[in-house]
Amino acid sequence: MFKSLQIKKCLLLLALLAGVGTNAWADVVTITPSDGKAVESSDYSITKEPITVAVTTSTLTADQMRVFKNQSITISSTTATISKIEFTCTAEGTNKYGPGCLSGTGYEASTGKTGVWTGSSPSVTLKASTNQCRITEIVVTYSTSGGDTPAKVATPVINGDEVFINSTEVSITCGTEGATILYSLDDGTNWTNYSAPFAITETKTVKAKATKTGMDDSDVASKLFNMKMVLTVVRALGAIDLLEDNGTMTDEFVQGKISQIDSYNSSYKSITYWISDDGTTTNQLEVYSGKGLNGADFAAITDLKVGDEVIVFGTLKKYVDKNDNTIPEFTANSKIVKYTPSETPVPALTVSKTSLTGFTYVQGEGPSEEQSFEVTGTNLTGDVTLDLGEPSYYEISVSEGTGFATKLVLNKVEANPKTIYVRLKAGYEVSASYEGTITITSEGAAEKEVSLNGSVTAPAVPEDPNFTWNLTTNSYIDASETQVSWLSFFASMIADKDESGTKANNYLGGDANNRTSSRFYTGSKLTITPSKGYTITSVEFLATTTSYATALKQSSWTNANASVDGKTVTVTPKDGSAVFYAKIGGTTGVETVKYYISKDITIGTEGYTTYVAPANVKFPSGLTAYIVTNVGENSVTLTEVAAVPEDAAVILKGTGTFAVEVVGIDECDAVVENKLLPSFGTATTTDKQIVYALAKDNNDVVGFYKVKKDVCVPAGKCYIQVDASSSARNFLSFGEETTGIEAVKAITNDRFYDLQGRRVAQPTKGLYIVNGKKVIIK
Repeated sequence: MFKSLQIKKCLLLLALLAGVGTNAWADVVTITPSDGKAVESSDYSITKEPITVAVTTSTLTADQMRVFKNQSITISSTTATISKIEFTCTAEGTNKYGPGCLSGTGYEASTGKTGVWTGSSPSVTLKASTNQCRITEIVVTYSTSGGDTPAKVATPVINGDEVFINSTEVSITCGTEGATILYSLDDGTNWTNYSAPFAITETKTVKAKATKTGMDDSDVASKLFNMKMVLTVVRALGAIDLLEDNGTMTDEFVQGKISQIDSYNSSYKSITYWISDDGTTTNQLEVYSGKGLNGADFAAITDLKVGDEVIVFGTLKKYVDKNDNTIPEFTANSKIVKYTPSETPVPALTVSKTSLTGFTYVQGEGPSEEQSFEVTGTNLTGDVTLDLGEPSYYEISVSEGTGFATKLVLNKVEANPKTIYVRLKAGYEVSASYEGTITITSEGAAEKEVSLNGSVTAPAVPEDPNFTWNLTTNSYIDASETQVSWLSFFASMIADKDESGTKANNYLGGDANNRTSSRFYTGSKLTITPSKGYTITSVEFLATTTSYATALKQSSWTNANASVDGKTVTVTPKDGSAVFYAKIGGTTGVETVKYYISKDITIGTEGYTTYVAPANVKFPSGLTAYIVTNVGENSVTLTEVAAVPEDAAVILKGTGTFAVEVVGIDECDAVVENKLLPSFGTATTTDKQIVYALAKDNNDVVGFYKVKKDVCVPAGKCYIQVDASSSARNFLSFGEETTGIEAVKAITNDRFYDLQGRRVAQPTKGLYIVNGKKVIIK
């Protein structure tokens, strides 16, 4: 016994002297994609003893281990403890495919192409939580146990098509070399030695385990293989019709003939096409952005032909678009599992776009800008006709800017492909929707249509008159070596070159793809003109440097004064409604120009209006401003304010025309409790909210009246909003703060309302609301 203890102590001493512990041996294994076998959109694993890499439902190529978004990668061992894992990816940081796309406890990603996990565990699982990750190499540092606990055989991996039509081949692998694999087809009651791949022809769960002498048995792997019947197109359409809007059916097979081909997506290498049972355009099913045989990419739209027979596998959907049109479809990334080309070429037409929207112009300024699409013909036997019908709001041409008509005929050779230009005709009144359809036909080919939608708008004042021109982008409307100009609804700014020929502006500093500033050169002239009816209260130039700001301030300003603070130059016009300009004293670089605009306020005989402050403004004598500080059951409380900050909503009381003054924020009253809201043209009553707008009835009773569901409060006006569940009435009167209570002895012909906002035909003694005021009948 004594000798045995001495021997153990000596061994321990030798181990310590050698710098190695007695419990573990450290080692490193490097795993690359080439260590495994290519897999498309399925579970896969790679084993390099004693480490196994397992990925859920993703793809393995010859040079990349891909982990799809929301899928996981597990690095594990049955005989070792992992202390470090280094991942090398195809992209950097948090970019798509980079190491930053993975997440998990103990994992950190660099800004480069490397991510590192550290810790101590026999199994580590990370998730591609933000985007797909593509890995080119995994280096695992591990230690092996020196104790007597037997190692465990690696869990087998079961391979095969989880969803199949008639049969699928099943293969099983194990990462432990020399292990015996057993499988069961009856939930583990009976086990059979696995020696070669086998076929299953019905829905079945396959289980597998592995054993090896001297090691613990592996865990049991399990995979369900689901046999599906192939639907006809008509049966698929019937099943889709029973779904809820935008409902789906996953893992379905549908057989049909290609009836029309819409478009090819070069970015995703997919084709959008339609199938039917007989190859006609009746009872069609759309295959949206579908992939080729077994999920392969398409190279061109000509990879498919009308009349080809296919079996498509993917997710069926009852798709409802924004116009409430129902389209039965296979969703994106379906794949063809069987392809039989048609024997006889069938004439076919395809269009690059099936709809064009957004045609528009301001009334009196038509026609609209042109849009275009391509029409392509294959196997054509006759000419191609494009017809808008008569009458039509639109016109088409094969040339930009000329030759427009409502009908075109293309020689069959021309349609390979041919660009068609479309525009909304000039001369129409204001309307939110001008619709049209281009019908495209050719002998023997399925008819194609391109839907059109546009509008004609009225000139409109923007909601907020204050605005900023960002001069580091192409925000100018015209530019040359002679002049650069900017234009908005409220003001224009023009930079002209000087008489000696020095260019006024180099458009924008920097190259065309990396703008840095606008340049106003020495001697050039900078002119600012307010639009009719508007006043410029001040202009702020943000220069690129303090020296540029000083040069701009020291330029010769006419009808304006300039001051400088750091890189900001503030120009205040002496007459804000008149033109003011400067002769530039020294070359200046400017990033932005911000304008503060005001306009006179006119109130008619009704005596009240609502107003959204375009800047920090102070109200003049004779014009009283209020905010709404409380909304009661049948009245509102008004609180007078003298000055308000930008974007504040107020009620104004007065008669005539008034000019507001722009002031500093420190002069403004606080409006944090204001219940009055600014409208952006969308405020209306709904099932959940009631909106009130300032108005008067036929007896000139001014107050807040309930807005109907289909009526919007105009942009720039103000409103009050309450929950529909409240007990608010159709009418809200002004409170005592602005009107007081008046006593009357006789009943007049005015309309009387009680304090709940209800009309009273025969008022008696008491408190009522008349013409927006509280009165007492004695």
